[in-house]
Amino acid sequence: MKRLLAIGHSYCVELNRRLPQEMARAGWDVTVVAPDRFRGDFDWHETISAPDEPCRVVAVPIRFGARVHTMWYGAALRGLLSERWDAVHCWEEPYVASAAQVARAARPDAPLVFATFQNIAKTYPPPFNWIERTARHRANGMVAFGETTREVLSSRGWRQPVRTIPVGVDVNRFAPDAPCRAQTRGIEKGRAIALRDRRKDDAVRLRDGARRNVGKLDGSRLGRKNVDGAERETNPAER
Repeated sequence: MKRLLAIGHSYCVELNRRLPQEMARAGWDVTVVAPDRFRGDFDWHETISAPDEPCRVVAVPIRFGARVHTMWYGAALRGLLSERWDAVHCWEEPYVASAAQVARAARPDAPLVFATFQNIAKTYPPPFNWIERTARHRANGMVAFGETTREVLSSRGWRQPVRTIPVGVDVNRFAPDAPCRAQTRGIEKGRAIALRDRRKDDAVRLRDGARRNVGKLDGSRLGRKNVDGAERETNPAER
């Protein structure tokens, strides 16, 4: 049986493990590595293996995880990479720190494939350009999550084989839900009204503040009444 090691911070979310899960169902011996805890866009995620998970899931402590660009997997990953694998798939951009970690620790006889969403041709500053160079020299292939991403790889001189795998959507779990939509729209409508009222209040305060400042300026220079109704003497030098 062929063995696959799949690595990626996105594997904290069980739904994101669909690709390695399907590889396991197809007959591969699959091990998935993910951070034990990772801060996503909206909340913390904890890596938990599902009861019916067809592949082995290994949660590894990480360091410097505040930003994915600097995230570093714990020592357990090096031990796993030292084993014999028929393929190693690293779902990390090839310019981040963990990509260099995987590229250096993977066995020379293990085919290594990275994955990328980058569809803008960029020149990265150090040390990320050095990391990308290391990953490119070690990689045996790349997964591009879209045709524009593949075009960018080609324009930047990527020589290894590239396969395009578009991002999929599970229509059984992400389907139209009228009651949920109505509830969400009600919440968003309430937020919009509150935001509108707050902006209106801010505009009123800004207008009133501007009027007070203009009144003070006119009163001090021209002897007009200021907002308190008090008269100021005109500067003799200005008479």
